[in-house]
Amino acid sequence: MKTKNQYFQMNGIALFPKVEYNQDTKSNQFKFCLAVDEKARTVIDELCEKANADLDIINLSEVEYNDKTYLGLNVKSGFNVPVFDKNGVQLDDNEIYHGAKVRLSLVVKEYTFGRKKGLTCYVNGSVVFEQGEPTGVTFDSIMNGYNGEDLPF
Repeated sequence: MKTKNQYFQMNGIALFPKVEYNQDTKSNQFKFCLAVDEKARTVIDELCEKANADLDIINLSEVEYNDKTYLGLNVKSGFNVPVFDKNGVQLDDNEIYHGAKVRLSLVVKEYTFGRKKGLTCYVNGSVVFEQGEPTGVTFDSIMNGYNGEDLPF
C-alpha cells in the first residue's frame, strides 16, 4: 500500500528541544517531544491508519512535566522550519525552549531506515504561545552563586 501523507495541526508542550545543523541541507533542524493529552492519541492513531494501514502506528510514550503525566509524540524537522510568536511575528532565532506551549503544523509520513519502514511525524512550522526556558549550560548558570572570591588553586 502506498503511503499518503497526513497533514494536521496539534497543540502541546515542547519538551527537550534540540537543534542540530545538517551538513547535507545546510540548515538547522530540530527535534523534540511534544507532550499531548489522551485525546491526541486517537487523532494520531487515525492519521496513521489513513497514511498507511500496513505500517505500524506512531508510538506515544508517557512523559512527566511539572508533576503531570502526558503522552509524548516525538517530532522532528527535515529542514529549517518557521517559528512564530502568538502575534504572527517570526522569531529571529527560530528557537523553541523546553516547556514552551506551542501549536504545530505537522505531517505523518513514511520513513525508511535500512530495511525498516514505518511512520513518523515531521514539523512544518510552529507558533509559540508561551516560551519555555532554555536548557543546557549557560554562563549565568555556571556563575550562579559565585561572588568573585579568589579561586582555591
